[in-house]
Amino acid sequence: MQRMSKALAALAASFVGFVVVARVIFPLPDISPREVSAAIPADPETHLGASFVDAADRQPGLSGVIPLKADRMRLQAG
Repeated sequence: MQRMSKALAALAASFVGFVVVARVIFPLPDISPREVSAAIPADPETHLGASFVDAADRQPGLSGVIPLKADRMRLQAG
């Protein structure tokens, strides 16, 4: 049992070391100069975008998006 726990600890330490080395070798890009955006606007030139624009024009101020709170609703939507 002690041998297995040592092996698991060594495996976990190896994984952590691998992640640290990978983050140093392959750093994430700097996103600080990017412009902040809240949403991508609907493009009325596409079929899907046109349907969103039409729906938004019929109901100003409402997004038309509802959260799927019940599990049954989630299964039916998928």
